[in-house]
Amino acid sequence: MKDVNIVDIITGITSLFAIGISIFTFRRQTKMEYEQHLHKEKLVAYQELLKEMTEMIKLNDTTFLIFERFEKSKDPNLGQTLRQNADIIDATYYNFYYSLAYKALIVPNSIFQKIEKWLELLSENNNTYKGTPNAIIENLSKDVTKLTDEIVNAMRDDLNVEEINLSIRKKFNPPKK
Repeated sequence: MKDVNIVDIITGITSLFAIGISIFTFRRQTKMEYEQHLHKEKLVAYQELLKEMTEMIKLNDTTFLIFERFEKSKDPNLGQTLRQNADIIDATYYNFYYSLAYKALIVPNSIFQKIEKWLELLSENNNTYKGTPNAIIENLSKDVTKLTDEIVNAMRDDLNVEEINLSIRKKFNPPKK
């Protein structure tokens, strides 16, 4: 009778230990899957935001060029093109704000604020910039480029891109002996 009780106790303890390990492994695996999913969602969101930001920069650059030509020539056709571009820019900004708001849950607040600052800089009336249209465009372009670089670097830091690249490099390029 004593032997049976000891075997039952050892079996029970082993079973409890196995259940504990199973629960711990399940929780750890679930957390890892969630982190991987969040990382993937952030990557896609950042790619989409950067693509939209690039399109907005291109659109603004095009509009500035048209404005420069219009200022020089006062051609009514260029004026009409300028008005059309203004409508396109308004729609693009609205869509970008919508896209940014949609991604606000996964974009960290620090990056979100930088993007909002970038958008304000790009969409303001340029009253802070003085001088000729070329000087205004050049100064605005420098500031937008600088802030864009800051945003990209913040996104890379958030995604741990450098660490991941180093890990991949180590995995596929083992040290030579």
